[in-house]
Amino acid sequence: MNRDRSIAVVLALLLLASLACNWVLWRKSRVVGPAAIAKPEGRQSSSARERGVKGAYELVANPEMKGRLGRVVIAYAEEVPLNPDANRTGIYKEGEDKEASYGYGRIARELAPGTYDLVINGKKISGIPVKSGQDTRIPSGVLRLHGANELRFTIHDVGVENNFKTAYGNALVGLPAGDYEIEVNGSREKFTIEPGKVTDF
Repeated sequence: MNRDRSIAVVLALLLLASLACNWVLWRKSRVVGPAAIAKPEGRQSSSARERGVKGAYELVANPEMKGRLGRVVIAYAEEVPLNPDANRTGIYKEGEDKEASYGYGRIARELAPGTYDLVINGKKISGIPVKSGQDTRIPSGVLRLHGANELRFTIHDVGVENNFKTAYGNALVGLPAGDYEIEVNGSREKFTIEPGKVTDF
């Protein structure tokens, strides 16, 4: 009888220990779930890239503009003869999907006052203000690529797998000032675009 009671006590203790272990594991799984796992540093989600990053700009009074309109000005690097049919800029009212305007190469586009998103050669920047009688200048420069006609270059935000621009051979790519990565033949390298300057690769 005592032996049966001892066995029952041992089994009850084992059951309690098992329940306690399972409870601890369940609690850990809730704390370290997918939502709690930090993203690696330097990586940017594709959704963040689609929303765009806060763009740099400079507001300058334009005495020649008399009415309600303002302008977005993208000059890149003055000494580089950009192909007027390349280097496309799309202009969107902030948060909207429908394009309000667009241009190629260097642009000085007149717009109603408001806040806009720009897509410059696939690179999206957001929160760009346009004010009456003022130029909103976007600091930008040119990436000058050197390579055979069939050599493929892809341009990425730093740490982002998907590229936003592809170019081949010798090409001139206008970009907002900032840090980027370029990939060629499976190898990546960082580069920086400085306002009004040419970066050779």
